[in-house]
Amino acid sequence: MPKRNIDAFLFDLDGTLIDSSKDLAISANFTRDHYGKEPLSQDTIIGYVGDGLGLLIQRLFPEFSPSELQEAKSIFQQHYRVHCLDYTRPYPGVLETLEYFSHKIKAVISNKPQSASKQILEALGMAKHFSLILGGDSLSACKPDPMPVLYILKEFSLSPQKTIIIGDGVPDIKAGKNAGILTCAVSYGMRDAQVLKKFEPDFMIDNFSQLQDFL
Repeated sequence: MPKRNIDAFLFDLDGTLIDSSKDLAISANFTRDHYGKEPLSQDTIIGYVGDGLGLLIQRLFPEFSPSELQEAKSIFQQHYRVHCLDYTRPYPGVLETLEYFSHKIKAVISNKPQSASKQILEALGMAKHFSLILGGDSLSACKPDPMPVLYILKEFSLSPQKTIIIGDGVPDIKAGKNAGILTCAVSYGMRDAQVLKKFEPDFMIDNFSQLQDFL
């Protein structure tokens, strides 16, 4: 990866900073079991993740009415709030790399609800690294809309040319491009690397520690 002068790093959470696949799948299947439905494979459930909790629940229960979806969302949240740290851990190299960039502005932009995002980052001792943690419900729009990125650019008076978003999903790349900042896809997360390449991120890394090559 070529050296770049980067002032700020904006990170996706699930599939980028943390491996939360198993806990998400367990809570999803707990919710399905509540309604007497067969469990889905972890791979299937993870394919539904990344666009916010509302869409995850819709994909788990496509036949549900709006009121049923709201109830299912509450059941999922109650279970996940208790079990979101059973298996979730930072990916290799994350803690060391965040420390390496201690002098840089760092923020999290997740489509996961803000309360859950903060709960996990605080419990894993990672929250201290971030100047701001935005969830999918923090603003009136979430990724792939550029609003969260633009909000951070304004909040910290950042140059788009010196700001990069790092994520494992198409919404991350789209949000970054729509906001005019640099984009970096990760190949180790929840999405297929070949799919991500089609959206032409500026960079792609195979492990988190490669971000240190930006300096």
